[in-house]
Amino acid sequence: MFSRDRKRGSKTENKNLATPTTATSTDLAASTGHDYIKLPDSHDMIQEEDFPPLPLSVEGTRAKNQHTRKHCLHPLKKRVDVIESNTNKDGATILQLQERLVESERYSRRWNLKLYGVPESVAKEDVKKETIRICQSVFPEGKQKLPDVIDTVHRLGKLKENERKPRGIILQFSSRTFRDAVWKAAKNNSFLKERHLHFTEDLCAADRGRRAALWPVIEAARREGKIAYYVGPRAYINGKEVGLPGT
Repeated sequence: MFSRDRKRGSKTENKNLATPTTATSTDLAASTGHDYIKLPDSHDMIQEEDFPPLPLSVEGTRAKNQHTRKHCLHPLKKRVDVIESNTNKDGATILQLQERLVESERYSRRWNLKLYGVPESVAKEDVKKETIRICQSVFPEGKQKLPDVIDTVHRLGKLKENERKPRGIILQFSSRTFRDAVWKAAKNNSFLKERHLHFTEDLCAADRGRRAALWPVIEAARREGKIAYYVGPRAYINGKEVGLPGT
């Protein structure tokens, strides 16, 4: 009895093993606990259209890159052009302002003169009085008016130790007429020469630089016996204005 049932069970197991399985890879993965790669069906295969076409030539690639660069750089070039234009305009404006500033400074200094050679032994409170006295000696025609038209007088800079050369004195006039008269009378004045005194114009930095650049021309002309002199920042030789070297 037991022998017959055992044989029947054995036949059933053999029959199950002989039956082909229809389980999918997903079912197999679920039953075994492992992942399996699923091969794509024919309609899932990667198509050629999934990739962009490759360029046919190097020239084509170069042309496309040039077009891309031109397209990207064009807006930047326009911005650079605008910035450059604005910079040029700002530069021109700054130059005009600098020229106006120099001209304003030059005009204000035309009311001044500088006096050199007055000893430091002259007390600070007596500097103005001594300066007026010198101007009266140089231009006696304005002796009565000069105390009223010489406005401000003071030493230039601070006194340095062991400095033998006296500091200069700057004079500010309230009248251009009297200032110019004193300046004209001071040229080749015997009173000043005897006392080792001399006047100079109060030039701005730009005019001093121009004079320094013109000095070799003036010096060479004087060696040749020509009449060479300055008028403000300008230089003249035999009555004719000369420009800067190289201009």
